[in-house]
Amino acid sequence: HFAVMTHSAFRDDMIHLGAQQAGIDTAAMRDKLAGMKPDERKAWIQGVMEQEGINFDFVAVDEFQGALNRLGKEDSSYANVLGALSQTSPYFVAASADLVKNDLSEVQSLLQYLDPERYGDRAAFMRRYGGNTEASKTALKQELNRYVYAHKIDPEGVKALKQTVSVDLNDDQQ
Repeated sequence: HFAVMTHSAFRDDMIHLGAQQAGIDTAAMRDKLAGMKPDERKAWIQGVMEQEGINFDFVAVDEFQGALNRLGKEDSSYANVLGALSQTSPYFVAASADLVKNDLSEVQSLLQYLDPERYGDRAAFMRRYGGNTEASKTALKQELNRYVYAHKIDPEGVKALKQTVSVDLNDDQQ
């Protein structure tokens, strides 16, 4: 079994379910979630999902750049929910064609999803890899090797075949 959903639908569903279980409204749940530490968020989402019978063995998130936090930007409720989810599934894939758009703090954010204990200190990460030197760039590439698979698809020789298929709705769907 698997579920496919949008980023916002998943975020909103988890916040709604968490609020419902806590007996508070969704705005209060967002605020409460924002005030939690990463371990508390992990426990929160595990509890919400367990009570609702949700168990994801594998999570793949496309357009992952939307979930990244960065220096100078308040963490989003989507990042808070997804960060908690990333710690509950044994297999977690963050996919993006253009992962880092702004600065190196987004790399730290990505790594924090994948290994929060090792990369939870943004300031230490920036001190270690933030210098614009060849040594820091080389060290960062080596650090990323265990977590990032960079690849591009060569579309040469690939044809796009498009067709439109109309499907009539049955009475129940109407």
